[in-house]
Parts: sequence; C-alpha cells; structure tokens
Amino acid sequence: MNIASSPFQFTTDTATLCIFDTDALKHRLDDEPDWWSIEEDELGELNQGNVAIFNLFTFL
Repeated sequence: MNIASSPFQFTTDTATLCIFDTDALKHRLDDEPDWWSIEEDELGELNQGNVAIFNLFTFL
C-alpha cells in the first residue's frame, strides 16, 4: 500500500503546515524554531525548493 496516497488527519494549534525534506533543512536544526516566520528566510527556502509552507485558516 502506498501511504502517500492514503488520506490522513492531523490536529495542530498553529495555522501553518510545512512540508519539507529533512535532509534539505538540516542546516536549520539549530536555528530559531520560528525561522520560517522571517520573510527572507522563508522565501529563500521556498525558492530553493526545500520547503512548501501553507497558511491554514482557522475559524474559532
């Protein structure tokens, strides 16, 4: 069975979902936990194809 094509659910208390290759982001291991919220850092990783960042909308 191909797990990648199976539906899944997740729960989060944040409004952002990041999909990434762990090898491509090893250089961020000791970085600040919210490095992706810094626009130039986020865009750099996006442009290099290291991460896909999706802002999720929540309605409380």
